[in-house]
Amino acid sequence: MLTGLLFYIKKHLPVRETKQKSLYLDFFPAELTRQSNRLKTYLGIFLIFEYLFEVLTAKSLSPQAKDRSTALATLTPYFDDWTDETEDNFDDLPTFLSTPPVIIQTPADASAFLFSNAGFSWSPQWQAVAIAQLQSRAQKNGQLEEYELWDLMIQKGSSSVVLGWHVITEQVGGAGMKRCSIALGAFAQLLNDLFDVWKDREAGISTVVTRLAETDQLEPVYDRVFQTLVEEVQDLDSKRSAKRKIIAFLVIGYALGKVALKRLIRLQHQSGNRFDVHQFSRKELVCDMAKWNNRIAFAWHLLRY
Repeated sequence: MLTGLLFYIKKHLPVRETKQKSLYLDFFPAELTRQSNRLKTYLGIFLIFEYLFEVLTAKSLSPQAKDRSTALATLTPYFDDWTDETEDNFDDLPTFLSTPPVIIQTPADASAFLFSNAGFSWSPQWQAVAIAQLQSRAQKNGQLEEYELWDLMIQKGSSSVVLGWHVITEQVGGAGMKRCSIALGAFAQLLNDLFDVWKDREAGISTVVTRLAETDQLEPVYDRVFQTLVEEVQDLDSKRSAKRKIIAFLVIGYALGKVALKRLIRLQHQSGNRFDVHQFSRKELVCDMAKWNNRIAFAWHLLRY
């Protein structure tokens, strides 16, 4: 599974980068194209999504679907930057995004250019992502209760996965696929929060991870979130062999998250059994997977599952 995924990315990433540049980035000013590593990362994420779809359905995506994937991968970081920076309530967001800008100067302009030029149309899936982005602003003022942070984590992750599925495949998907998308989104967002704990702390963003006083309480929840995802994949109307491949890939993400989570639990135990994210340094909070001790821990969790 992993070998096939790496081959897929190696084969398609250079082609997508070239297309991304010629169709979109060549029209942007220099200050909007400096985040080349971030743009490449998003392309890689969407290639993973494509590969999982092809394994699960035993069908190859059409060239048009791959173009939509490239466009959405390019749009996502600009849309995120725009919605994070603005105080706009997006009352007229569908009209704004559907109208190509005369001059591209800001992430908002880039978002509208990409949305309109890719031929995207406003839908309930886009609406759900916009609502999640609006609600996520409350993470910066520290006023959300813990249960609200959990709700927002699920909404942000699931709405993004559902939108990706809808845009790339032009399908809404059945009830089983929707449940699986929600479970995948929740797990992916929790995994992201575990690895971004330092970044979120510095930005003043509250998440289910940064707000915890006892990180060891998160471990059974993390395990349950992942097990729910596995169960939803198993319930899909796909070949058993395909579902086994998908789960084998997801276990890689699960093992990575375990490494990050165990690191935070150790920090709690070393600090009077209480986790205060503001007490720790960058070196302590960042889980660097380039370090051999973390790689060994990853292998251990991978084999143990």
